[in-house]
Amino acid sequence: DGRPEQSAEWSVFVGNTGFRSDGLCTTIPDARGDNLWPCNPAQGNWLSVWGNVNQLKVLPEEFGIRICEIEAYADLQNNNRLEDITDQFNLNNGLPTPLVPDGG
Repeated sequence: DGRPEQSAEWSVFVGNTGFRSDGLCTTIPDARGDNLWPCNPAQGNWLSVWGNVNQLKVLPEEFGIRICEIEAYADLQNNNRLEDITDQFNLNNGLPTPLVPDGG
């Protein structure tokens, strides 16, 4: 899993820049393992994860935070764009005609 410092004291931001100037979503004291961290209400197109410089400075220069997988989900229960967003994932919209094998 790497060094503990690589998975400690992360800050997660959500916004439209992909930088720390976006709104703070949550802080993660220890990201090792399978976990779920709820996010403070946030809006934007980018999710960025930043390590704590003070945690990382004890590591060799080539080390950084270690991320294996991130999944982000939007809470759309009270969002007036819910229909627009779910339409994007409707498999009946905009798909080409299915391929038919020869002879079938």
